[in-house]
Amino acid sequence: LIEVLGRRGLISERQGKVISQKAPAQKEKLTQLCKVKRGGLSSLGCGDEVTPVDVLASMGLKLGKKADGHLDEEAIMRAVAADLGMTFKKIDPLELDLELVTQTIPKSFALKHMVLPVETSLETITVAVYDPFNRQVLEDIERVTKKRVEALISTKSDIVKTISEFYGFKSSIVAADTQMSRPLVDLGNLEQFTRLQAAEEISSSDQHITNAVDYLFNYGFDQRASDV
Repeated sequence: LIEVLGRRGLISERQGKVISQKAPAQKEKLTQLCKVKRGGLSSLGCGDEVTPVDVLASMGLKLGKKADGHLDEEAIMRAVAADLGMTFKKIDPLELDLELVTQTIPKSFALKHMVLPVETSLETITVAVYDPFNRQVLEDIERVTKKRVEALISTKSDIVKTISEFYGFKSSIVAADTQMSRPLVDLGNLEQFTRLQAAEEISSSDQHITNAVDYLFNYGFDQRASDV
């Protein structure tokens, strides 16, 4: 990575030497921090392991003379993509299809290998990857989907965040759909009525179910309108 960033003019030779000297201690520091933050998303890149990209991005180094700003995760991955002749993609959740993301590959596989389906056609499927050298993952996806895989490079934080949000929302939709399919509560039954939660009493952990219910109502209305 030091060589790549040097070739792209993002760090100086002096910065490269500083990184080499400080990297081991910085990695150990991040590892300890991630043990505390384990179980939640973190800008420190907490996951199965702390990667070299995490280490470099956490140092807060200023970019070289050819660029402005600091050496963050996106700047590093853009440099890697350019050096490999690949396309970098900044993931926009609004551009993605919920069913494509959640039904193409299992969540555990997506998180383990940091891969996210972003587009598909009759013959190809485009995926965003964090490790462009993991060819085995791309071959596995080709074998399962029976489509040619095209890979784009993205940041780990974007991939992990999108996977977590999309699969979480998908689960919420399933839960909301289950609730909507239950028999209506008999409001004449005082005992049942007193158990109902008012909107302002919905806990934060249940709010995603509320959002999913809203989604289903809107989706169902749109479908009925299109059928008419």
